[in-house]
Amino acid sequence: MKELSPSEREHLLKRVARSIFTGEITNGQALQKLRKEILQMSQEEYCKFAGVSRKTLSDIELDKGKPTVSILNRVFKPLGFECSLRPRSGSLAEDMFNTRYD
Repeated sequence: MKELSPSEREHLLKRVARSIFTGEITNGQALQKLRKEILQMSQEEYCKFAGVSRKTLSDIELDKGKPTVSILNRVFKPLGFECSLRPRSGSLAEDMFNTRYD
């Protein structure tokens, strides 16, 4: 896999963040995509890097189980993300991106 340039990484991070926020992809799908495309790490490598078990990482990427906020923050922190609130409605989230609030 080709290594991304800094601007390509930033663009991918923004695209994935927006997709998470609007509900187009799950947290697990986002984590897997970023782990593979930005860090180019296997699950085993990322587990050691993030300090979680392979089962935990696999469950998160497959959207199984109910990981704690602490665990989610641990696996997303190396990618520049943390857990936060988002609207349940994807259309509301999309409207928030497209509306100016002055």
